[in-house]
Amino acid sequence: MRMAINLFINGIIGAVPIFGDLFSAWFKSNRRNYRLLEKHRNGSRKASAMDWFVVILALVFVIVAAVGVSLLVAWVFYQLLSLLFGQR
Repeated sequence: MRMAINLFINGIIGAVPIFGDLFSAWFKSNRRNYRLLEKHRNGSRKASAMDWFVVILALVFVIVAAVGVSLLVAWVFYQLLSLLFGQR
């Protein structure tokens, strides 16, 4: 969860022009996440319910985004075809 928070913070503040670049150079979310991975690499901790919740939520988000983009592309393609060969 902490890794996702690091990326979220970097993404939100990093989107601000100039200040975001300076913040990203200071915050270094990827280095923080690498240190977290190194810290837990040899750990024997079992995945918690929250870990599974985050993974499932991320998968649902990716699937919904992919389906949404696919439907949008299909709709745009349909509109273009109907403009070119549509009924008059």
